[in-house]
Amino acid sequence: MNSFSRVPSLIFSFASWSLLLFCYFIIFRVCTIPYSFTVRSHFLITLGLSFSIFIGITIVSFQKNRLHFLSFLLPAGVPLPLVPFLVLLELISYCFRALSSGIRLFANMMAGHSLVKILNGFAWTMLCMNNLFYFL
Repeated sequence: MNSFSRVPSLIFSFASWSLLLFCYFIIFRVCTIPYSFTVRSHFLITLGLSFSIFIGITIVSFQKNRLHFLSFLLPAGVPLPLVPFLVLLELISYCFRALSSGIRLFANMMAGHSLVKILNGFAWTMLCMNNLFYFL
């Protein structure tokens, strides 16, 4: 395979990544207006984001690894009577990863929004102190 045959795939890869970055900036950055209501900081939105990513990763992993994907449910060297219990336990823990990811995402976003709100309030108080507006 020569180097010229790889050029269209690199262009396609660059185009898909640039589209992804464009959507990221439009959806997640431009829509953040100061002192406006942020929908993305709600628990159900972050839970939906984490579940969609979790399901997408699971589907891609299952397509790539086929039935070998299920081998992570059973640790090596497990006695045969414990197999059903451990498979069920590992499957439950695997499914709760999406829930814990959503909770962590919610907590981090709420902490970030709270921090920005506190810093904005502090900056506004400092600017308005003694009726002095430094920006005017």
